[in-house]
Amino acid sequence: MIDNPLYDLKIYYGLNNNIGLFSPPINDSFSFENTKKIKGVKNYWVFKKYLFWQGGLFKPVVTSRFDIIILLGDIATLSTWIWILISKIRNKKIILWSHGIYGNESLIVKHIRLFQLSLGDELLIYGERAKGLLLKYGFEDKNIKVVFNSLDYDYQKELFNDLKSTSTKFDYFFDNNLPTILFIGRITKEKKIFQLFEAFNLLNTDSYRYNLLIIGDGSEKQSLEIKYHQLIKEKKVHFYGSEFDEIKIAYHIYNSDLCVSPGNVGLTAVHSLTYNTPLITHDNFKNQMPEAEIIINGVNGFLFKEDDVFDLSQKIELWFEQNNLSYNHRKLIEEKYNPYYQSQIITKVIKGND
Repeated sequence: MIDNPLYDLKIYYGLNNNIGLFSPPINDSFSFENTKKIKGVKNYWVFKKYLFWQGGLFKPVVTSRFDIIILLGDIATLSTWIWILISKIRNKKIILWSHGIYGNESLIVKHIRLFQLSLGDELLIYGERAKGLLLKYGFEDKNIKVVFNSLDYDYQKELFNDLKSTSTKFDYFFDNNLPTILFIGRITKEKKIFQLFEAFNLLNTDSYRYNLLIIGDGSEKQSLEIKYHQLIKEKKVHFYGSEFDEIKIAYHIYNSDLCVSPGNVGLTAVHSLTYNTPLITHDNFKNQMPEAEIIINGVNGFLFKEDDVFDLSQKIELWFEQNNLSYNHRKLIEEKYNPYYQSQIITKVIKGND
């Protein structure tokens, strides 16, 4: 979009994300000319969790000449409310890019979110489910566009094509050729990784049939390593640690047989299917991230009953029994979960096309 000659795009981004996500240098992703159109601003956080204010935006919002402003819809960010108000006063078109609503909010939070979304002239929403909920609350279909989400599509596709010519197993981790179950992401309470370990034990009651590879770091890692030290010692479980090199990440996802995320799953679902690795996560979409919609139950993965460890173990076993190797798990990545599709949707919104 930044190269599109139809409009002059200025991008402002937070220099400090404060949520443990790796942010590559801007120069790694954009040409020198395009970096002039991108400006970093300082984020101010409350309790190291809630983005309260984005500094450095007051002047451009108040004085600069622009026709359209795209803002991330976050009700906790006071500066977003201010920028919406100023843009309204200046009679500028406002596009809010948001999760919409989940359906599990308290009454107060739900109404605040709905009010903020009602201030947007157009809405960009990450998933179909959220759009459906907004339609029930009286929002107009023509003003809501589902934009999905994406990662570094071109580079990852290149890595995937390179990996297709290779085949390997993680025998240097596990000393065997058993199928490998993977978790990749932040090791936090919200991800409920303990459920994966419990399901793993159920699956391997009589004899070991699977390996478990954990990639990531977080507050729960140490306690899990202590609790399952024997499985680690026996090379049935391997804690790899954090990894930000996409070449290595691609290698490990591609060569795993199944990715499992027992808690909420976000871009991990897109990441896993990008490298053609199916994924299992839970079925309660009120407690899910919108990217979970990419899972077609029984086709590119499974949805298990939330917090039901036995059902999780059954779904894992069922997947390996059916194991549809011929299916292209990248299908929805190619169709919708990529920046080209997103760019088309956003361009239509900017131009005012239905």
